[in-house]
Amino acid sequence: MAERTNVKVDKNWNQTTKESKYCGTKGAPCIVEEDDEEKEEKETGKKELEKWEICIDSFMVEATWIDTGYIPSLEEYLENGKVSFGYRVVTLQPLLSLDVPINDAIIKEIDYPSKFNDLLCLTLRLRGDTKTFKAEADRGELASGIACYFKDNPRSTEENALEYLNSLIDEKLKELNWEYLKPDNVPIISKYHKYALSKGIQLLYKERDGISVSDIETKKLITKAMIEPVPI
Repeated sequence: MAERTNVKVDKNWNQTTKESKYCGTKGAPCIVEEDDEEKEEKETGKKELEKWEICIDSFMVEATWIDTGYIPSLEEYLENGKVSFGYRVVTLQPLLSLDVPINDAIIKEIDYPSKFNDLLCLTLRLRGDTKTFKAEADRGELASGIACYFKDNPRSTEENALEYLNSLIDEKLKELNWEYLKPDNVPIISKYHKYALSKGIQLLYKERDGISVSDIETKKLITKAMIEPVPI
């Protein structure tokens, strides 16, 4: 039986499949290089697999924390949390699905582990934690930005922790705005969808977890934007 591989077979040979390593009446090798489209599909598949591997690894870290009751330092928590928030899984897909592939050099500047991606994920993780830490603790998820701040600062209060995290959010959002607007080799349109989506998520977390609890502020926002007439 022919060995299956990802190579393109020379059409001059009497062979119909692109996936056979050998062709011809005597099994003579007739391998030619993959075309650009096949190479792009292969690279896209690698990036898709890699993003999920990294994300799932971060989930497993948090699962271990829950199982053992471990509360990490704030630094350790945020390093893992900016990945486990899952933002990269959502935003990388549109980049990889464009009809015209984006240059790898550009992807490296806006995807993991670039500073732009790091700030996007960090600010969203922090914002989420300031609104969901009580509900998560009730579910047995003890490690949160608030709890980790308490571990680092045993005499602090909830008010102290929230004040610190909110000030950190403000600081990192300013850095993010600069990374988005600064002149560099990355066209701003290539950064736009990741940046704009993060702003939308920040809005959904303004009062509470507006994704899990969508029948209050989120419902009002959608109604206002999509249903209510615009006054003229």
